[in-house]
Amino acid sequence: MEQKQHFSLSNIAPQKLVQTLLTATEQRLISGIVKAGYEAEKKYVSTNAPEWIQIDRAQKLYPELKNMAVEFALRRACDHGVIPFTYKIGTVEQNKNKFLELVSTGDKKVILTVNQTPTDKHASRNAKFRSNLFDQCESKLILFDDEERSTGAIYMELNHGYQTEIPAFTVLGKPNADGKWEARLSLQNNIQLLSKGEEADIQTTAKQMSEFGPDEFNQYKEFKTKG
Repeated sequence: MEQKQHFSLSNIAPQKLVQTLLTATEQRLISGIVKAGYEAEKKYVSTNAPEWIQIDRAQKLYPELKNMAVEFALRRACDHGVIPFTYKIGTVEQNKNKFLELVSTGDKKVILTVNQTPTDKHASRNAKFRSNLFDQCESKLILFDDEERSTGAIYMELNHGYQTEIPAFTVLGKPNADGKWEARLSLQNNIQLLSKGEEADIQTTAKQMSEFGPDEFNQYKEFKTKG
């Protein structure tokens, strides 16, 4: 008798998974949130940041501030339920630094890391915490001779960059073990048409998610709030 194969994300073609994880509206919203995060970082540095951050030597910190502002906006979006994710705070074992994991709430169990990278041509640089997540998610359990079932989620990356006033790219992708893309989707080049009302709502929501005062940003950048 033919055995029915269990549903598994590992059975979905990578490009289809990347393309269907988010609706067109969600793709545009996340891209808008990333862009609004860049704009909020610029405003923070020019108006609310300590004076020493505005000196020339401190400009090397701006990329990290951009990434923190993007993380802040995405975490707030999770808290308000405007994107289909919750979040967790991971810890890098070697240096105890923190990193953000977005965990999908839909039928597709996906874990995203959020990374600022110099290019969208390949996945983010090799790092042990990302490699560990990849290995955990790619582990499989053999149920029968002809069937595999994933024991974890699918690992993907939400990457943006780079050292510009607005993001040059925002890409959702599934990397392979060599750090190359199995599949990727540019969220900024989403050509699906939305109504003017939807576009306006997306821009308003993205801006609301990214706006912060200095005290509020301090709490988020130190990972003192929970998702």
